[in-house]
Amino acid sequence: MKHSTVISRLSIPSATMVLGVFSILTLATTSVFGQTPPPAKVEVVQATIEELADTTEIPGIIDFNTSSQITSEQAGIISEIYFDEGDMVKSGQLIAKLNTDLLKQDIKVKNSELEALKAEQGRIEKDMARSQKLLKTSFESKRALETLEFNLQANKANRQKLLNQIERLNILIRKSTIKAQYDGLILAKHKQPGEWLGQADPIVTLAKLDETIALVSVPERYVRYIKLGNKTAVNIAPLDLQIEGILNSTVPVADLRTKSVPVKVTIDYQSGLVRNMSLKVSIATSEPRTAVTFPRDALIQHQGKEFIYAVKTNDDNSKQAQIIPVTITGRYGAKVSVQPGLISETTQIIVKGNDRLRPDQPIIIQ
Repeated sequence: MKHSTVISRLSIPSATMVLGVFSILTLATTSVFGQTPPPAKVEVVQATIEELADTTEIPGIIDFNTSSQITSEQAGIISEIYFDEGDMVKSGQLIAKLNTDLLKQDIKVKNSELEALKAEQGRIEKDMARSQKLLKTSFESKRALETLEFNLQANKANRQKLLNQIERLNILIRKSTIKAQYDGLILAKHKQPGEWLGQADPIVTLAKLDETIALVSVPERYVRYIKLGNKTAVNIAPLDLQIEGILNSTVPVADLRTKSVPVKVTIDYQSGLVRNMSLKVSIATSEPRTAVTFPRDALIQHQGKEFIYAVKTNDDNSKQAQIIPVTITGRYGAKVSVQPGLISETTQIIVKGNDRLRPDQPIIIQ
């Protein structure tokens, strides 16, 4: 819901009317119970003056700037999947594993062939040593030695070929284990154990946690007030969270129908966040102007309107709770702003104990 960008100062009669209503309620309550409410202990803060832009809360959704479909370079039957949808994983953590029984069996076969070649190498080397002794007396020994040398080179080449094949099989086994490339949240699981996974088939969709964003569509008339890098308030009502985000970027394509521009606000991941969860982001709707600010905790609701309790000092120096209607011009995380008027920088505002107060009730400041 959009907050008024220009607050119209409440006239004294209108303020008096609001206060009159609460006074009547107070008198009625007093007559029923036969006594004035006892003094309430409260905590107060001083209102402050700041240069702030008016804001409005624009609805949006939770999204992840980076999400990937995790795939395998190796095809095979899935033997294990270690995580489910909604689970968080760390970078390098094992997500799934393919069955590698055939690959391991191939390695055993290659190792057996390698052992046979090693034995053949020994035999060739012994024959070469014998031929070298006969080399001076027999022309046939020279020819036999050349043949043995050729066989030895072929043996070495075949052994290296087997070693390369074994290394390739080991690489395929390593690639049969699928790991997370970054800290993330599993958004979707596309396969189950026992299913066939082809090359480049996705097994899970993983969202990057440190790129969690609030995505909002901002009316184009407000885009000029967006200052990238500035902090802004994000209200995630489903989780009852009030957090701060950073205006990250604007997507340079406006919607043809709504004439709104997508804006990304970077936020810290919070437990329980899910993609497309609803939220509201405070977006500037004006250039900075002088405003009175105070903590959000000071606000109270009554019949759909917002009020605060301020400290009223009587002639005898006693204190009372004075109720004041407010129109919020901006929300900035834990604080809100109003246009200067009924509230000034000298106003003492009640922030604790205000939920149990009645208008004009005596108070004791702790």
